[in-house]
This record gives sequence, C-alpha cells and structure tokens, in this order.
Amino acid sequence: MRQPAACQGHRARDAARDGGFHVNDQESARRAPERGPGASARRGDRGGAAGPRRTLFEEGRRADRFWIIRSGQVEVDLHVPGRRTLVVETVGRDDLLGWSWLSTPHVWHMGAHVIQAGQAVEFDAAAVRTLCEDDAVLGRAVYKYVAETVAKRLYGTRTRLLQLYGPQAETSDA
Repeated sequence: MRQPAACQGHRARDAARDGGFHVNDQESARRAPERGPGASARRGDRGGAAGPRRTLFEEGRRADRFWIIRSGQVEVDLHVPGRRTLVVETVGRDDLLGWSWLSTPHVWHMGAHVIQAGQAVEFDAAAVRTLCEDDAVLGRAVYKYVAETVAKRLYGTRTRLLQLYGPQAETSDA
C-alpha cells in the first residue's frame, strides 16, 4: 500500500531505537529539502541488528508515532488474559504500522514486535495531527489512507476468522 503523496517526507525521523528499523540514507538525502524545519532522518546506530521480537509498542501505552514499513516484518498482536499473546497480523513492505495515534485517547489497542529487521519511516503522531488540522487536503489524504488500511485489514481478519470458525465444507464418503 502506498503512502499518500501529501505525507511523503513530513516529519520522518530515525526509527533505529525501535526494533532495528532505520531510514535509508539515500532516501533521507533525497527527501531532506521536502521535510521542512525540525524534521530529521538519519541512519540508525543499530541498522538491522535488532534481536528477535523487539518491541515497537505495547497495548495500553501512549500512541505517539506510526511507521510506514519499507522492508522487514512486524507482528501485530493482542493480549488475551489467561492465554498467550495472539498474533493478529504480520505487516511488511509499504504497510502502515499503527493507527491508534489518530483518534483519542491515543493509546495502542494492540502491540507490535519486529520479527525481521528492516527499514521504516517513523512519523511523529502529534506533528502529523497538527499538519492535518492545518491543511485540510493533507488531513483528508491521511484519514483516507488510514481508513482504507483499516478497512483492508478488517476484511482480511474477517476472512481469516471465517476460515477458522466458519461453516466447514461438508465431506461425503459416497
């Protein structure tokens, strides 16, 4: 899934401290003039050196950022009391990671863990919300992109649930 053109380059910053994701140096240099004051993107110290299941965010914590994944994979999971954590989805290249930042109370409803280190562009959620409030065209593009992503993932979840729990095809021994 592609990110809206209006979002490209806005407030991207180093994401290396979170699970080994980092912003590509060449991409950073190419987009630097587009980002405007106060934005930065630099190569992370740990590059792809994250350990297995490095936590990006946890359910119930403050949702203050989001990512567009360029490479690598992240598991999105849900805590189920009395049971082990349930992996809801695996996201990867060009996927949006995180949308709890967009609506109050700005708290993660799920967790996310890196399973394959890679690159991502990290966005400061408060800055993007402010940009969206100040620029109606940008705001519509961001909300549309997030809504389409949510709809696609809900449809995928529905399909998986039907495969797991839906009526099974009858088999006959005739």
